[in-house]
Amino acid sequence: ENLEVSSNGSKDFPNQPILAEMHQKRSATHSKLRAYEAKRRAAYESKLQSSSLYWRAFRTLMHDSLLETQKADALLRGWTHASETYENSMRSVGEWCIDEKGVPVTDAKKKKKIFDAQEASAAVGGTGGDGAKTLLAAA
Repeated sequence: ENLEVSSNGSKDFPNQPILAEMHQKRSATHSKLRAYEAKRRAAYESKLQSSSLYWRAFRTLMHDSLLETQKADALLRGWTHASETYENSMRSVGEWCIDEKGVPVTDAKKKKKIFDAQEASAAVGGTGGDGAKTLLAAA
């Protein structure tokens, strides 16, 4: 093969001057395009980094917000449970339905047993109707 440069061609296209000329124009255009792209990339790189930083911060904010919402939900559920437990305890104290361990009696059959014992004690004059001694004895 003859790869020498002729007067009418190039190394890549020997003896074909039209193709050589097209190749040179393409190479020159390609070089200009690469230079333009490099300048454009450099000019918009800071904007791209800023945008990337913004979206990363936004995603982090949304993630943290979701975690805070989950914590708030758990806090409210815990507070609601504690309030219900407190309400049941205070209601049981008011009804004299506390067992010997201080636990509120919520079972209807056990409550009835305590009430019956309190009534029986009050009828015989045990505690004056407050049920304090009966409370421990009935449970």
